[in-house]
Amino acid sequence: MNERTKERHFHQAEHYWASGLYHQAIEAFKRVLATDPDDSDAHAYLSLCLMQTKRPHAAMVEAQLALRLDPMSVVAHLAMGTAALAKRQAAAAEKHLTQTIELDPMYVPGYLRLAALRAFQGDAKAQRELLDKAQSIDPENEAVLVELGELCLSQGDLFGARRWAEEALSINPEQLDAIVLMGHIALRDGRLEAAQEHMIWALQEDPTDTGALGLLSAIKARKNWFLGLWWRYNTWMNERGVQRMIVILIGAYIAYRVINQMLIASQLDDAANLVSYLWLGVCAYTWFGPALFQRSIDKELNKVTLADDF
Repeated sequence: MNERTKERHFHQAEHYWASGLYHQAIEAFKRVLATDPDDSDAHAYLSLCLMQTKRPHAAMVEAQLALRLDPMSVVAHLAMGTAALAKRQAAAAEKHLTQTIELDPMYVPGYLRLAALRAFQGDAKAQRELLDKAQSIDPENEAVLVELGELCLSQGDLFGARRWAEEALSINPEQLDAIVLMGHIALRDGRLEAAQEHMIWALQEDPTDTGALGLLSAIKARKNWFLGLWWRYNTWMNERGVQRMIVILIGAYIAYRVINQMLIASQLDDAANLVSYLWLGVCAYTWFGPALFQRSIDKELNKVTLADDF
């Protein structure tokens, strides 16, 4: 592969990555590395793609290799920060993602990943500021528009979420994450048929995409009376934000204890026991709900098989 061909493959791989087609991007970056094993940026981008396909260990290995090949590589620090964030190593993630922006203050992916760290830390205000900064640098960056839409959706702003998703799709109609986002917006809005259409559209783009499969599972959960209650509860709680969520949970527990003690004081022991059982039932339901939902996603993932030459 000559330099021109390598450059063409690299640009194609970057396009796949930007469009959310991570499996295709992985194969394209592997073709680059087959000819030039010491290309730091190719290793770094491969790490980012592996992270998106839920292969954190392999992603960390590639990120470490990229940083070893070029300690001043912006993309290598981005990959290391992303891998550290996936392992919930907030301090390490902060270090590498901050380094990414310091090396290149105009590098949009650095702001995106740092915004993801702020989201993990529950700081929605700082997350929005970083996303706004990224958008001011590159107003037509599809990933930034999708992240802004997802932030709006998490806050219950369906109008804002739809506006950002539609803008991303107007730039790139094949933007997979934007398609999935539109599906979640439709689902949140109670338009199940529209949500299913976007889910099918996304799976046609990439049948292994975890976001698309997550949307599929969310639609199934919404239709199921048992998981549907948890889905509505979880959606409502997430819209409240971390601090308000904590206040609500503490308030609910205090209310339960007050009611329980009042019933005991009134010598209504059977009613007090019933309230205790109901409280334990609600706690168990909210505790096991996420696991049941994740099992639903895993079940869909297990149904996916790839051709040998994919």
